[in-house]
Amino acid sequence: KYEYEGKEDKNLLDQAKGKAFLSLSINENLAEGHKSLGLYYSILGNTDRSLEEFETALKIKPDYVDCIVNLGTIWHRKGDMDKSQEYYKKALEIDKNNLFARRTLACYYSEIGNPNSAIKMLKEIIKEYPDDLNSYLYIGNIYLKYRLFDDALIYLKKARDIEGEMKGLKESIEEIDYDGYVYDLTM
Repeated sequence: KYEYEGKEDKNLLDQAKGKAFLSLSINENLAEGHKSLGLYYSILGNTDRSLEEFETALKIKPDYVDCIVNLGTIWHRKGDMDKSQEYYKKALEIDKNNLFARRTLACYYSEIGNPNSAIKMLKEIIKEYPDDLNSYLYIGNIYLKYRLFDDALIYLKKARDIEGEMKGLKESIEEIDYDGYVYDLTM
């Protein structure tokens, strides 16, 4: 269940919902409106309703990569890793350069115990997008998970350089430097 952190968050969520309903009231066959509602329900934690909206958007616009990627993410949240992977791969068949799908597929490989494939994919992304903060964080976290601290430091320090003084990142790097402390950046 989604909990509002403050009135401002609730207002932003209500605005997103309003825009989605407005676009659908103008044209119910507008894929963007269904995608927006899918995102809205996803934020609320209603994965079933979110799936319905993304699937409806795909019926209208079958090659809508954003919705395909979002379906992969929802299936991931529901714990169906195989279905999740299918959607990410489908998105990459349509748009081989979709950064989000590439990163998320790499994380999927890491989660199923194939860190070498994950690291390879993330290094390819970094070659193409040398300032992609998330790829550095993901690869650093994978190295931390397998206690490869020297490799983790290389990528986490680069992430720090890109982002500046990211909250918690500086401290975690210092702890790794001095204590070999495993810090999970996904928390």
